[in-house]
Amino acid sequence: MHTTDQTNSPANGDTQKILFCNCSYSDVVGASTKREVLAALVNSGADFEAVPDLCGMAARRAPTLLRGWRQPNV
Repeated sequence: MHTTDQTNSPANGDTQKILFCNCSYSDVVGASTKREVLAALVNSGADFEAVPDLCGMAARRAPTLLRGWRQPNV
């Protein structure tokens, strides 16, 4: 789970963005666990983006994935 303590912050003070995959086409992670993690991210105020299928996006070389996540703190 995401915590707000400073030990998770990069040394340069930049904030990190989290990419959360809902694994919509896989049962590797249980639905209740995914709901709990997503709720914790929302409640934490963390900068994150939720996607339904990260594996599929990577396989298709989705432009949104390539454009938005080529940053050092992702």
